[in-house]
Amino acid sequence: IDYGMAYSKMIIRSSNNTDTFFPPDWLVKKEGYIFSELLKRNFLDTPASIVRKQSIDKVGIFDDTLLCLEDYDLFLRIAKYYKVKYIDYPLLISHITPVGVNSAAYSVHASVHLKIIN
Repeated sequence: IDYGMAYSKMIIRSSNNTDTFFPPDWLVKKEGYIFSELLKRNFLDTPASIVRKQSIDKVGIFDDTLLCLEDYDLFLRIAKYYKVKYIDYPLLISHITPVGVNSAAYSVHASVHLKIIN
């Protein structure tokens, strides 16, 4: 199989109802073999993604030993072996809240980033 997963553009809505698109339009390489681009920054989000079973069979599931960024780790492992398809249309709206799953301290995110890269 060529494609291990697909993801779509999404709308990120802040608490003051300001919308931005993700991934950002300035990001050049959004599909195909995106492993090296994905190493630079995480531009995939779990709710906007769908993964082939064969990909999971090859690379495994979420690493539950990580305190955060389990999805980023999984996406990197998939992108290492497979092409990724991008749908340039927002298929969901993600609402940002102060106690959401992405509210972990920056120091936690930084330490988990280092663990993933290593």
